[in-house]
Amino acid sequence: MKSSGKCIPSVIQQKRDRQKHIELTHMEFCVLKLMISGYTIDDISTLYNIKPKTTYTYSNSIMKQLGFTL
Repeated sequence: MKSSGKCIPSVIQQKRDRQKHIELTHMEFCVLKLMISGYTIDDISTLYNIKPKTTYTYSNSIMKQLGFTL
């Protein structure tokens, strides 16, 4: 049986194509760290002096990038 040698690189490339590259903004990253630490939307909003709706928007963006939906 002859092997083409393309099989393994093809499988590796397919796996790379399925992996999603996530790029969070600085603020999204800060919000994510606080969410992981147990802070609520209201806590984070107060800490950064921003509206809860803004914090929710950051949270929603983070969840979408991670593949979760709210």
